[in-house]
Amino acid sequence: MSYGVVTENWSDQEVFVLSGPDGAKATILPWGANLIQLALPVGRADTAVELLSAPEDFKALEENPTRYGCPILYPFPSRISAGRFTFAGQEFQVDVYPDGNARHGFVHNRMFTAAGLGSGPDGAWVTLVFDGNIADIQRQFPFPFELTITYRLAEAELAVDVTARNAGGRQMPMGFGWHPYFNMPLLPDGDREQCQLQVPTSTYWELADDLVPTGRRLPVSGRLDLRSGYSVGETMYDDILSGVESDENHWSHASLLDQEAKLKATVSAGPSFREWVIYTPPQRAAVCLEPYTCVGNAFNLHAAGVDAGVIVLAPGESWSDTMKVTLSHL
Repeated sequence: MSYGVVTENWSDQEVFVLSGPDGAKATILPWGANLIQLALPVGRADTAVELLSAPEDFKALEENPTRYGCPILYPFPSRISAGRFTFAGQEFQVDVYPDGNARHGFVHNRMFTAAGLGSGPDGAWVTLVFDGNIADIQRQFPFPFELTITYRLAEAELAVDVTARNAGGRQMPMGFGWHPYFNMPLLPDGDREQCQLQVPTSTYWELADDLVPTGRRLPVSGRLDLRSGYSVGETMYDDILSGVESDENHWSHASLLDQEAKLKATVSAGPSFREWVIYTPPQRAAVCLEPYTCVGNAFNLHAAGVDAGVIVLAPGESWSDTMKVTLSHL
């Protein structure tokens, strides 16, 4: 069987479905460019494993666009304190959530446009583009931008290529985050007590009561020291880890290890990603392994002289990087 890509209907919404050998399948919704379903095999004799905590239907996702699948967080991930920030001497105000802070950027609930798709013997892909030069975004974040997301299914892995371009006439601050929700445990009849998290980070960002970083990074210990694998049990997470330990190619890798199923799901992130957010949503059998290019409240920390990971693009300049999801045997 070769790879393929088709357009289907899901909950009255058009989706793109990438498929490959041994049951590999990825479903991408243009609304938010959200990867809402991903199944990967771990061997030719195995059935592909459904990895993601998916929305029941579009209404559920529309009501909570950052709670299912793999939301795209841009041009800032996590929070901006009170929705206010200063850049290049100018103050800006972003719409806030009920908790009083802005959160997760502007694209997770916006419609992307398909710019191309295809398949062949080595893989299948679809590219989605979002033009941020629209009034509702520009009144909050007056920096025109273009965001391009390409999903590629090949060799039993899912790759996500991201390019952000400053389409305006002045410098633009940005940060990017990806927010995948993985089933935990990985199999429906599994045991959370048999699951471990492994994340190669040596520090964490201290958070205030409203989960906004204070600007201090501290050494990990206890439940936050995930470098050798930590048994989750009933431990809950909503934490930003830093001090990334990368491999020889400057990639970092965060994993969910299901000891009962003998499976390991891994998110790999390219050199730009310097933070990992770990989140366990309450009352759900899921965990989020989220690569970020910057910490939460990064624009304000940057203005205060803290190295928070803000990327500044000159007019016409682009930033690009890649993330991957793989599944392997333990």
